[in-house]
Amino acid sequence: MGRYRTSASVLLVGVATSVLLAWTARALYDDSEARQLRLRVRDAGTLIATSLRSVETPLTAGLAIATATGDSPGKFTSFASAYVGASAAFSSMSLWEVRGDNPVRVALAGTGPGLSTSRARVVLGRARRQDGLAVSYETGAAGRALGYSIAGGAGGRTVVLARARLPAHTRAPLPRSSAFADLDYALYLDTFPHGEHLLATSVAHLPLHGTAVRTPFGDASIDLVMSARGTLVGAFFEEFPWIVGGIGLALSIAAALLSQRLVHRRRVAELLVGRLDEIATENRRLYDEQRSIARSLQHALLPERLPATEGLEIAARYVAGARGLDVGGDWYDVIPIDHGRLLVVVGDVSGRGVHAATVMASLRFATRAYALQGDAPATILAKLSALVSVDDSGHFATAICALVDVAAHEISLANAGHPPPLLLANRAGRYIDADVGVPVGVVPAPAYETMTVRAPARATLLVFTDGLVERRGELLDVGLETVRARFGRDAGPLDETLTALIDDVAPAGLEDDAAMVGLRWTS
Repeated sequence: MGRYRTSASVLLVGVATSVLLAWTARALYDDSEARQLRLRVRDAGTLIATSLRSVETPLTAGLAIATATGDSPGKFTSFASAYVGASAAFSSMSLWEVRGDNPVRVALAGTGPGLSTSRARVVLGRARRQDGLAVSYETGAAGRALGYSIAGGAGGRTVVLARARLPAHTRAPLPRSSAFADLDYALYLDTFPHGEHLLATSVAHLPLHGTAVRTPFGDASIDLVMSARGTLVGAFFEEFPWIVGGIGLALSIAAALLSQRLVHRRRVAELLVGRLDEIATENRRLYDEQRSIARSLQHALLPERLPATEGLEIAARYVAGARGLDVGGDWYDVIPIDHGRLLVVVGDVSGRGVHAATVMASLRFATRAYALQGDAPATILAKLSALVSVDDSGHFATAICALVDVAAHEISLANAGHPPPLLLANRAGRYIDADVGVPVGVVPAPAYETMTVRAPARATLLVFTDGLVERRGELLDVGLETVRARFGRDAGPLDETLTALIDDVAPAGLEDDAAMVGLRWTS
């Protein structure tokens, strides 16, 4: 019996060691599966966020067009028709005016929503109370749909409604060609995991247990939960714990082979964990590198230096927001015209990405050409509208052109849908209330008015894009008042004043890109 004692001990030690290693390998596999699922769900959430911008942008643009054109049915219908249809984003878009307590539909593109007077009051009233996009889940005889509404204009009396039909059935398996075909999903509007507003799912029974991600969408959110149908890191790694256990048990018969094989397998498992960490580190490095490239490209499209002008201190800033890797459409330029005169232009192209940057670059260089041939600010803005069309490119731009006569202390400016510039004198600031024309590219041949104001001695002019004053969940007037109140605090060098202004307005960073130019008379 004694001769089997050592063999039995080796066998018991081998079995215990094999079980421990198999459990370790399983834990590593489960951790890798969970990490891979989190990465896949995050990628899916990013795709959803990208697609949601394509819903909100046309509604915002439609409201801007309606507001700028005095609720013109023809202009609105012409714009909205591009986004309505069987394969388009919406089944209908409509323009409404709230006249007193009575909602009146002004224009309609697509199949109109059948709204009773009482229902229209509820929907439009909600849109007017919401600062931004309002989203609702609708059911009825016409089937399921998502309803969108956004209000603007004086007192929020102008409202744009849109409706996007949803499939009659919520069951919608992903195609095999999809990058997420190996995952089950459930997509909700605001109500995960209860399911009252289930948009789509690939499973027959809910709730689906897995990893969830929430994407803000207007006053609501899109909630996505996903789980893996099978292994995500590979069949080999799924079976790996059993392999370790089987090999360990077999090698327990021989003590020498037991040690050798177990150490080898343990080393393989550690190498796998290290490789996964290396991949995660490399992904972070690539993300930072891509963001750096996007910022470098953005700055390459802006002026390398500002002109030196006697009697005037000039400073400018471009600050990238926290909206991902895409290049923005904000720009600025300061163009010397002749001795003592210069043209300041600050603008913002709608949207993001290379296409928006291309439109921005063409507008900037065209502005320089028009300025050098002697065109007035209003004429320059009108000519720029001939270069870009929202119907053709999907982009429009807001801009301010200001012709500054340094010696005369005069500012002649024209505004194309842009936030007003701020004029500061004796630490008291006021916004220049110039006539605001339609954004560049909205209508083919717009007319702009030029307004001339006089700058007091040692006055400072600040021209900026809306990224400096817009905040999620905050009225634009609040942002404008914040900038006006804080810009006059610092009487130091203008370059330092702009830096301090950004730090005061958004200490945690800007939500959107912002460009600004400051001019300060030295006498």
